[in-house]
Amino acid sequence: MYYEDLLDNAVDDETSDFRLKQKNTANDLKNLDKKYEKYRVLYNNIGPDGKYHKYITIENYGSGSCGTRIRNAVTGTYYNFIVGSSAEDLFFKVIEATGRGGRKESIMLYYDSPEQYENHHLNTVSQEAKERWLYRSLQAQKLLNM
Repeated sequence: MYYEDLLDNAVDDETSDFRLKQKNTANDLKNLDKKYEKYRVLYNNIGPDGKYHKYITIENYGSGSCGTRIRNAVTGTYYNFIVGSSAEDLFFKVIEATGRGGRKESIMLYYDSPEQYENHHLNTVSQEAKERWLYRSLQAQKLLNM
């Protein structure tokens, strides 16, 4: 074995260790977040990847109560809009009220659109609900001069 081969292996090991530490740190941060939850639901269907799935795993990032910043349910990104304000109508809102994991309070989930919700939960939203959201969203954009 050549010296360069040993160096390549050492660098690969260090990189993989660093990535593993980053992943563990990210998971620890998610677990500390009271509005984050990860769960599995029975699916028994063919997923968007074309493969059959008995279960799917869903990760949600919930928003806080009135007066806190709105957070995207898929990415966890915080927006500069406040829960309870008229800007709420820019987003497709879903209330998660299952009490999963012993939770006593419901969590409000905010999506950029009904389609983002559909892709996240592999669900469908009625065309009527999509049209109502679009109307409210356009009204909010007009009100906020967007």
